[in-house]
Amino acid sequence: MKEENEWTTERVRRWMRAIKLILISALILGLILLVFSCATNGIWFWTTTVGTIGLTLLSVSLGFFFAGLTIIQRPYNLIIEVFGQYYTTLEAGLHWICPLFMKVRAAIPGWTRPIPIFEEKPSIDFKDGGTAVLVDPTFWCRITGPEKAIYEVSNWQAAARELIETYFRSYLGSITVEETIVKIYEKKSSWWTLLDERYPIIRETLSPWGIECQSITVTDFDWGDEVVQKLQEVFRERRNIVVSKLKTRAAKYDAKKEALLIGGIVLEIKKILVQKNGYPPDEAGKLAPSVYQFVKAADTRSLFLTSPQTLESAVATAIAVIDKTREKIKPA
Repeated sequence: MKEENEWTTERVRRWMRAIKLILISALILGLILLVFSCATNGIWFWTTTVGTIGLTLLSVSLGFFFAGLTIIQRPYNLIIEVFGQYYTTLEAGLHWICPLFMKVRAAIPGWTRPIPIFEEKPSIDFKDGGTAVLVDPTFWCRITGPEKAIYEVSNWQAAARELIETYFRSYLGSITVEETIVKIYEKKSSWWTLLDERYPIIRETLSPWGIECQSITVTDFDWGDEVVQKLQEVFRERRNIVVSKLKTRAAKYDAKKEALLIGGIVLEIKKILVQKNGYPPDEAGKLAPSVYQFVKAADTRSLFLTSPQTLESAVATAIAVIDKTREKIKPA
């Protein structure tokens, strides 16, 4: 049992030493009297005054001892007081708590526990306008100093909640709605990251109370109407930008596709001019674009693309028309 503590007074330690000394002395005296009575009176020792006193002292001592045995489960810590004053803190294990004199002031669990904050659901004001109601804001903490949490502050949960709410409200009031959205939704930041610049202040304030802050979580924001309108405008602009980029990419793709298609058709026309009409390759290369333009203008539905025979027929018609045109404009 750890007795040396800044809250344990010298008077309490003297009391406990005296109580332990009395109990041990009573146990030893009872044993001595009982052994003496048995030696002098045999099995009838209990009928004598000495035997009765010894048996009583032994029974009372053992009763006090076994009545005070206590098993503490993890992760609880028991704050023990003697006559209303702090005596010690008991951790998990088997301990002896003296009946009548020792009292359990509080049982403090050592696990990380959630403490809801902003239970009244107030509207939080952001910098440069905008409000929001926090959805399920929670402060996660762990008690590292049970004695401090009990004796240094009247209600450690209420005090920690008030402190976190104050700093949290101050922080959100120092950033804009846009900065909040960027930090939370785009960078996937945790709330403790948002408050990291205020961590030393929070730590210094909570440490004397024996409280360690683990994290602060918020499920979502219930934004005000003005923020919702601004967000809708932002999302609309982003959507328009995305649509514009997609249209630009589609136009480039269509232009590239058409260029490839035209190039392939022109090459096919050149091949037909060389093989079917007997044009030299150089002259066929010069004439092929003109033939393509004529065929495309004559067949708006691009039926000449459906088969090579159709294309050959269209090229033959175009050559005939071009030849007639040349004869008409040929000087006499």
